[in-house]
Amino acid sequence: VRYGTLILICHDFSDIFLHLTKLIRHAKGYIKLKQIISGFLMISWIFTRLIYFPIILWIGIRGVSRFIQPDYEVD
Repeated sequence: VRYGTLILICHDFSDIFLHLTKLIRHAKGYIKLKQIISGFLMISWIFTRLIYFPIILWIGIRGVSRFIQPDYEVD
């Protein structure tokens, strides 16, 4: 899997809950459902942007560095 694909999946996963929250916001009522989906949005955004995304970047940097210069070390 290419790194660009992983980053795209990482950023687009939380967008599902963002659009669901917008959709339910325009519908009258459904306050509890809007709160639940907003909670999922917050949890998924924190996980994908603050935990998963840096891991993908670190793996990419570590993997690419050996192709740039054989004796280069990130540590």
